[in-house]
Amino acid sequence: MNGFGAADNGLRDIRGLDAISAWPLAPGWWLLMAVAILLVLALVFRDRLPVPALRRSGDWRADARRLLRDLKRRLPGLEGRAAAAEFSELMRRIAMARTARDECAGLSGTAWLEWLSANDPAGFDWREHGRLVVEVPYAPPGINVDPGDMQRLIDAATVWAMPEAETAPPAAATVPRREAA
Repeated sequence: MNGFGAADNGLRDIRGLDAISAWPLAPGWWLLMAVAILLVLALVFRDRLPVPALRRSGDWRADARRLLRDLKRRLPGLEGRAAAAEFSELMRRIAMARTARDECAGLSGTAWLEWLSANDPAGFDWREHGRLVVEVPYAPPGINVDPGDMQRLIDAATVWAMPEAETAPPAAATVPRREAA
């Protein structure tokens, strides 16, 4: 006898528990799968997402060219004053990204146009063609701005957003030497 007497007559050993089935999944697994699917979709469609942090991080030049293309596309529907103000802000951001901030951030009016002309990679004359950038944003509402002038300025600003290799001035032409006869 084992010392328990008659109390253990009705007891049996514990059998193993039934196996836990894999299906249906617990709520935590469903949540994990939903997060994984959203992450994959965010990576696939990140260029189209409205959240800038999820977009593909790229060169400031690519972002600037994209913003200039967008402005050029929206130009016919914009009021002249709004288009000039948006372009002016974008041009200043491009100039500060391309050069040192302290060189151009404090400039305004004619000094800003002179600085742009002096530092333009393609030699665009901002003093002559860029007057509307400094005058139109402060003009009364409803002022007419020639879309061709704005497009010319956007094209000139696009050159600022190109890599230096693409905007470098052409090498000086060399004159072939004539060999002595």
